[in-house]
Amino acid sequence: SVLEIGHGGGWYLAQALDAGAQDVVGLEISEEINKRAGMALQRLGYKNFRFVLGNGRNLKVLKSKEFDLIFTITVIQHMPTRFAQNYLSDISRLLALNGICVIQTLMSYGSSMKRLSSADLFSVAYSKNEFDYLISQSGLRVIAFAKQEYNSDKTFCGFYLVKKEFGGST
Repeated sequence: SVLEIGHGGGWYLAQALDAGAQDVVGLEISEEINKRAGMALQRLGYKNFRFVLGNGRNLKVLKSKEFDLIFTITVIQHMPTRFAQNYLSDISRLLALNGICVIQTLMSYGSSMKRLSSADLFSVAYSKNEFDYLISQSGLRVIAFAKQEYNSDKTFCGFYLVKKEFGGST
């Protein structure tokens, strides 16, 4: 079972279905995006997927479902830290005991920084230590970390592979 938080057009969900996933869920905060992605996947012949409308503050709408794979690409950076903490805690709750989660987020070489611009309405770039701390407070543990640099002396993309901490949230 697969959950993508912030699926956009559902492209990665289609990839999960192509790879053999039996239960695929996409969560977005836009009903219109969910509708368009659903129509596109149906037109391409995909089944065994569903879309859920989120509230942008937490993942409570998913209730007690567990997922073997959860991933979120450039989503957590676009929310205030308290909501990011909610999402991470809810990921811990939703992740199957032996499941994995991939998180990609904007990171800072220094301390965390809020970015407000016309191109990026709101985002937070966390330092690795700060984001590691958020993860540790959420019932998750880091299995692997990688970074991708891109022509910036202030920020980079951080990629986390995390699992549920033994004895963590259930």
